[in-house]
Amino acid sequence: MYTIIRASRRCFATSTASTDTTFALRDYQQECIDKCLAALSQGVRRQAVSLPVGSGKTVIFSNLMKRVPVPEKCPTATKFLVLASCKIALSVAHRTELLTQAKDQIMRAMPDKMIILDQGSKKQTKETIQSCDIVLASVPTLGNSKSDRFENYDPKQFKGIIIDEAHHASAASYKRLLDRFNALDEDSHIFVWGCSATLRRHDGRSLDTIFNSIVYHKSFLEMIQKNHLCDLRITTVKTKVSLDGVPLRGGEFAIGPLAHCINNPQRNLALLEAWRQNAGGGQRKATIIFAVDVKHINDLVELFQKNGIDARGIEGQTKAAERQATVEAFRRGEFPVLINCGILTEGVDITRIDCVILGRPTRSGVLLQQMIGRGLRQHKGGEKQNCLVIDFADASSENDYGIHATMPTLMGLRPDFKIPEGVDLAANMESIQQKLTKSPQSATKARCMEDLEELEQKAKEQQCDLTMSYTEFSISDLFDVDHQELENMIILRISKLAWVRLGKYACILPLRENQNILIDRMDDGRFLATFRVTLKRGKARIVNSQELLEHDSLTDAIRACDTWISDNMPEQVYYLRRNASWRQKPASEAQVSFLLKKGVISPTHLLTIGVASDMITKLVNGGKGRAAKSDAAERRKAKLAAKVKKGSMFEEVDGV
Repeated sequence: MYTIIRASRRCFATSTASTDTTFALRDYQQECIDKCLAALSQGVRRQAVSLPVGSGKTVIFSNLMKRVPVPEKCPTATKFLVLASCKIALSVAHRTELLTQAKDQIMRAMPDKMIILDQGSKKQTKETIQSCDIVLASVPTLGNSKSDRFENYDPKQFKGIIIDEAHHASAASYKRLLDRFNALDEDSHIFVWGCSATLRRHDGRSLDTIFNSIVYHKSFLEMIQKNHLCDLRITTVKTKVSLDGVPLRGGEFAIGPLAHCINNPQRNLALLEAWRQNAGGGQRKATIIFAVDVKHINDLVELFQKNGIDARGIEGQTKAAERQATVEAFRRGEFPVLINCGILTEGVDITRIDCVILGRPTRSGVLLQQMIGRGLRQHKGGEKQNCLVIDFADASSENDYGIHATMPTLMGLRPDFKIPEGVDLAANMESIQQKLTKSPQSATKARCMEDLEELEQKAKEQQCDLTMSYTEFSISDLFDVDHQELENMIILRISKLAWVRLGKYACILPLRENQNILIDRMDDGRFLATFRVTLKRGKARIVNSQELLEHDSLTDAIRACDTWISDNMPEQVYYLRRNASWRQKPASEAQVSFLLKKGVISPTHLLTIGVASDMITKLVNGGKGRAAKSDAAERRKAKLAAKVKKGSMFEEVDGV
């Protein structure tokens, strides 16, 4: 039993100069294909491309597949394997539905190819696979460690593997599958190509083991500015619901406790009123709402319907025929509001959507962009001028800046930053980015455009409060017990391990046996994590280090290191936890004596082993020196500002 999709064979000329296709590619799509082929010709065999939702990734890789040459070292390799993650599939039926959608999209771009599905009950024979051009398979099926399907595949027949939603690619099932094809071997002939809206995993696990290079990148903000995606308008709804007590699972809010926290009558009513005021009464044609779980969906559907609004819900356990009928009715405009919990984050193309309500909080920038992406596609006919995003900014402590993802965080701002309403995002973006460049501290301080302008003006005038000290990491605060506990609370929202702050841009995690992991900011602004071993040679200390990973932010680097530790030294995880029992015991006499000798505590201090250990870690790893440099920098800045101010006063006198 197998499924083969055939189309009339058309003759397409193979060219290295241009892509022959039945429709014109957009300029960035053609540019992406050209760069991928150029990189392949230079030996970059495992490539990644970062493009936002709505950019036509299927169109790109379908046209790319036509132009990838047969490898010289393996002339029998002519086929492609296309892997669909189906990560959001909540049932086998939903997985089949997603694969069928992907197949239809590939067929539109490649109508002359024979495509087969290898998934679920559609198990392909060796003969069928040998006779096709493209195999479309789900990773849960083909990458399953207990599956015998791979026995029907001959790696020598495949010249390439396409990975959709490539941010999943470092998962064990992907690596297992790629290893079966020998695709990760240095001398492999197989071209590996992955694409995602964001090549970043929320658990911090590196994709470097799968891909050699990101050969092309366009952010969704850039695509909006260039009119490849429709513009956005943002409305932010601030609530008093606190996320502080919601536990984390794998770096994301745990669904059960999150639902218990936010699925309450007051917040749901606020969501309804936000829709009424901004999208109701025909202001918006098609609204999609992201809820937390099935009960949240049902409660919102009931609330909307009680208020005379035709809202319907879908979730993974809904029967496939019923779910498809509901989606198609929504696509045709038969009802205005569709509510779901995650099922529509990938694999759905409804261009009519002109309003997205982010009813569920997330810590993941990946998930946030996927939800927003549902409304970014241009709609034919010109009736959709922009997409309204109603963003819920739930409460969190002041020290949790950057912990949860909202629309402002995608622009480097605080999660509770108030984006001006009634103005397209493209009109704000350039101005915001310019202000952040001139005043980087605005990202953590500004709550609205007025704050940005005020901070920019202060930076321009080089004004400075001469009595201000940089208290966050000054020498006095570096070893202050209360300040240290505050730091620990901030880090605890990112990691359960006992990371120690060495300064504004550095953290260290002490391990056993004179080992540690240090994260520090590099000159280019990225963060480098190194694994270090300290060896003693007499009185000398020799530090051997090995680079582990790089990330764009300190938060992501910490999460990535946590994942690395879980993978490589799981036996240490319990010992390294901040709440480990050994850390709660009273500090030893040796610890107290050492800290007293260094002058960083007084005899009246009552310390735990954990707090004392953190202080000693700061001392022996240069924390005091970093703080001293920070203090000195602040003094130089203040002195310079005073000189500038004094100089300007004399200039005014001279001009009288």
